[in-house]
Amino acid sequence: MPLNAPHAPIVPSKQFKGKSGINEYADFCMEVDWSVGEILKALDELNITDNTLVIFTADNGCSPQAKFPVLHEHEHFPSYTFRGLKGSLWDAGHRVPFMAQWPAKVKKNTITDYNICTTDLMATVADILGIELADNMGEDSKSFLPALLGKKLNDKERGGIVHHSDAGKFSIRKGKWKLVLATGGGTRRKNPKDKPVINPADIELFDMEKDAGEITNVQHLHPEVVKELKFLLAQYIDNGRSTEGATQKNELGKRWNQLDVLEGYVKNY
Repeated sequence: MPLNAPHAPIVPSKQFKGKSGINEYADFCMEVDWSVGEILKALDELNITDNTLVIFTADNGCSPQAKFPVLHEHEHFPSYTFRGLKGSLWDAGHRVPFMAQWPAKVKKNTITDYNICTTDLMATVADILGIELADNMGEDSKSFLPALLGKKLNDKERGGIVHHSDAGKFSIRKGKWKLVLATGGGTRRKNPKDKPVINPADIELFDMEKDAGEITNVQHLHPEVVKELKFLLAQYIDNGRSTEGATQKNELGKRWNQLDVLEGYVKNY
């Protein structure tokens, strides 16, 4: 159910306008909460809650149209302790709420720190239904059904997760390491709460286990990790996929402006 809220245009209904006491974006968020509650209530009334998988998530972080300074004045931080906002390579541009309810299968009040991406939804649903995807379908999708069912998974099993910014810059994360192939998060957008990165560079590496706020660039301390992640991203480009399977055509063409960063790694472009 693709809600337009709280995406722009920010237009809370009359029922919620002014309800937050902060601004219209906060009102709109309250309307989202209410809408989700109505859906869950309907499942209960239909007596189908136990065998219905409900996932609540988003495709990117909060937009500056939410008016960050106003939200911050009221001690509401939509990016929480993470750096960035929508459009950036920083984690607040991509780290989003992800909650699942499926009483018959998913244990209540469980938490996992396993890294997934919304691209993984396709393979997960196929896994639930027992459908085998063709090689040219879901090339960047990997099932996280075992994690939903309570199995402890290692991030390295997922492989790399690739992000891009609104300016066409890329980053790749695998396990605890995140390589950002740009400075400034690859965007002109700024979150007013963020302080400058320590040791800024054209390419930045962060240890997300020790530094989830992406405060200190450590690429100069771990050149071997930089090399590994560059090679992995180049491999995904050449293979046209980040999962196992037959090589697929990659249509990045000339629109992708970072091949120079990976020069010497990418074979087919």
